[in-house]
Amino acid sequence: MQAAVDATKASYEDLTKYPSKYKAILKDNYAEATKQAQQRYKEARSAFAKQQKTLHDLSDEKFKMQSYVDERRRDATDLTLADIVEPDSQYEGTKKGRSDHDRFHKMTGEDQKRNLQRWQTAKSAVESLAKDASKRLKYMQFRAASRDAKGNLQPPASGRTRIGGDDFF
Repeated sequence: MQAAVDATKASYEDLTKYPSKYKAILKDNYAEATKQAQQRYKEARSAFAKQQKTLHDLSDEKFKMQSYVDERRRDATDLTLADIVEPDSQYEGTKKGRSDHDRFHKMTGEDQKRNLQRWQTAKSAVESLAKDASKRLKYMQFRAASRDAKGNLQPPASGRTRIGGDDFF
């Protein structure tokens, strides 16, 4: 849709930028052609704005539907991780989560340090997004950040924002 706006804008600007050229070609129809080009440009901008608003409204609706935060707490500024996940069913309830928790004390000091840091980063990112709706509204989806063969994080792809170990876009 942006291409349609750009095309109509270019057409209108071309007519107004080189009036003598187009007056020679269009003769008495120049004024009408300019007026029509301007009208098409305004209509394209209006249609684009409506689509953007629809997209934004749908995004808002998507976030409302996906939100795990109780509706009474969504506007609170003091959200904690417990407001976002239900400990028994969503966090501690997975086999992987219980397994990781149970074997944490058996890990080497290096692994414990790395996993604790990953957990703290993830918790901080989730709390940050939960506290400020404006941070999460612009992201439609997210994926875990890419890693190389050694496990090092790859730079985020163009158009993505890294928060913790996840890329939001």
